[in-house]
Amino acid sequence: MVFEMITTAQERAPGVFEIPSVIGGTIRIAQWLIVGTGGALLVDTGIASTPQETILPALTQLEFDIADVTHVLLSHCDVDHCGGASSILERAPEARVLAPGAERAQIESWPVLRDQRYRWVEQYGLEVAAETETWLEQEFGDPITVAQDVADGDLISLGSVSAQIVALPGHSPGLVGVWLEDQRALIAMDAVFGRGPDPAEPTRVNPPQYGSAELYGATIERVTSLDPLLLGSSHFEPLSGDAIAPFLAESSAFVASLDELLAGALTSEPATLSALTEIANSALGPFRPDFNELARSVHAHLERFVAAGTATHVSDGQTTTWRAA
Repeated sequence: MVFEMITTAQERAPGVFEIPSVIGGTIRIAQWLIVGTGGALLVDTGIASTPQETILPALTQLEFDIADVTHVLLSHCDVDHCGGASSILERAPEARVLAPGAERAQIESWPVLRDQRYRWVEQYGLEVAAETETWLEQEFGDPITVAQDVADGDLISLGSVSAQIVALPGHSPGLVGVWLEDQRALIAMDAVFGRGPDPAEPTRVNPPQYGSAELYGATIERVTSLDPLLLGSSHFEPLSGDAIAPFLAESSAFVASLDELLAGALTSEPATLSALTEIANSALGPFRPDFNELARSVHAHLERFVAAGTATHVSDGQTTTWRAA
């Protein structure tokens, strides 16, 4: 199912522009441009084709020269966030690429990203579909070099605007966003997911995806404590004012629901990641057929149970499963 949405640049706060587009007809993706008197920060670059198809036309619409981009922040290593970086640098060669240090290796190398971010499921008996991996490699684009690692609290000066890096881990280990104090705007990218984007109901396109339930929960709490007036993300329409708190509550509720569901699903018999993910998909979805993204969140909860002593690993030497302790 293909859905319609606004795909032109929108000024969501003074000097803060959202650049939205659609991948594959169903997946919403947005980049953000923050403009000050002394520079401009582009947050994320989409997939390899996004700059030509979306970002450049949007900047033309805004009458903004891409060569005036001084900083490119890659919020994390997923292909739909860093794949267009090389194309941007061809047109803005003076721009400094910033990224979380914990994910630099994945951002700079497709083989590292492939093995660590996507093929991790193989040890649990799942696999990445060949066509999916081919698409990911294609849209990773040409390799780039990160000029500077960023960490929580770092400031990016854009003249009249000071953009603060905010660590928002959970979806990925090093994910960062941008806090604009004067506007009370948080560009959070993939930090929080509600119950998952659902523009093509009744089949939700993406599940909430996080590799650590603890870190994801802490990030939801941090976003809540910042009390933003604008919450910008990658896969959702921007939220403002009274719409933000219910979305964050929904994000927390999904974590609690998945935790309770999996705790009840574990028995004395070993269960595979695939089987447990099917249970989660049926109860909390349905999500799209390629459910490795949901499997990441299921895995995060299972490993939390192991750490707490309520579950144990069972291995046959090839595949790891779980059972109640």
